Amino acid sequence: MIARSGQVFQPAFPASGQLQELPDTQWQVVLGTQIQGLPDVQPSAPSLDQSSGTSFSQSLGMAYDFETSEMKCINFFLKDVKLSKNQITNLYYGTAKMDIGYDTPVDVRIKDADFEEGGGYAHDLLTKGKVYITEPAGLSSIGLTLMSLNVSPENRTAKVSGYIKSTKEGQNLVGDLFVLEFED
Repeated sequence: MIARSGQVFQPAFPASGQLQELPDTQWQVVLGTQIQGLPDVQPSAPSLDQSSGTSFSQSLGMAYDFETSEMKCINFFLKDVKLSKNQITNLYYGTAKMDIGYDTPVDVRIKDADFEEGGGYAHDLLTKGKVYITEPAGLSSIGLTLMSLNVSPENRTAKVSGYIKSTKEGQNLVGDLFVLEFED
């Protein structure tokens, strides 16, 4: 379509409805069509308040409803806890690293959680919810692979399954035992 002097024109199609080639002179007026002018719009850069001291790239990061460096869950410590609040249930979900007493913390997810904020020397305490892993977690320094981990602070239960293999390639764990599987 082409607009000229307040009227809209479109190519005149033959009765068959198919064009063999693009017409360059056969145009018809489309009745009942009006052209509306748009005001001139000038592009502008968004204004950013830099008074907060955070860079623009930092301000694009995920905002969490609650963050803490350490939280207790039964007898486990959760590090680098980042939680968001579900606006429907008012419970929290998020991520953390679980310290299970070895060099490498285990990445965990948290869902349907609630907690008590600690003050002073007291730790924040996870009181409700589920702490779990979404994929196997390996602690290569001790030959441990966790296949599942489910911790429930309100029931005070911790269930885990996985296996232990020798840390030395090609050697059995003990005697003729290559792998030791465990559950719960």
